[in-house]
Amino acid sequence: MHDPPRPGRRGLAAGARAAQAGEAEWADFVPSLAALARECFPHLPPQALPASLRVWGRMYGPVAPEVYRQFGPDANPRVLFQAEMDSALEMLGLDKPAPTA
Repeated sequence: MHDPPRPGRRGLAAGARAAQAGEAEWADFVPSLAALARECFPHLPPQALPASLRVWGRMYGPVAPEVYRQFGPDANPRVLFQAEMDSALEMLGLDKPAPTA
């Protein structure tokens, strides 16, 4: 079994710029990234690829410093993570869920 080709940051950035404008096409991405995404997720529209990467970054961003103990003793990583998730929901045009008791 072989590793899939890695498109690099330039390929992701080109697609992200097109998606930000609201009109991404598979041709906006590096061909190896577009081929891999289309093979693994045949019903995925091209606009979903950069959106999913942005959400992943928002999720990973506040978790990594917590895992590697980069927060001070008085920090509350939960607050940062919640703020990032709220921002990601807003970016996607989704409503924030009602708080649970």
